[in-house]
Amino acid sequence: MDALLTNTQFVNGAYPYWDFQIVGGIVPIISGSEEASQCAAVLAYTQFGLIPQLPSVGVNWTGMLTSVETLDSIDTQISTTINQAQVPYKQTYQLNGRQLVVNIVHQ
Repeated sequence: MDALLTNTQFVNGAYPYWDFQIVGGIVPIISGSEEASQCAAVLAYTQFGLIPQLPSVGVNWTGMLTSVETLDSIDTQISTTINQAQVPYKQTYQLNGRQLVVNIVHQ
């Protein structure tokens, strides 16, 4: 995940998305801690089964919203995914009213 990504801001009624960031007509290549941070975030937030070429990658966020998955299960999926990528990050959680906020932080 060495190509620099950008994401949308949260807009009511719209889905956020990631895309390649363009700087001076090219996609910058990142490395080191910047690449590891981006990798951990993408792994934690990607919906399981969303990428046809990578059917076993991601976290089953939809399962949590439909009560098929528990927060404990989601937590395990995030940990497993980040650990498999061997990046030094972990997830933390906060409740903002009824909204669960997940942050990916350096260990």
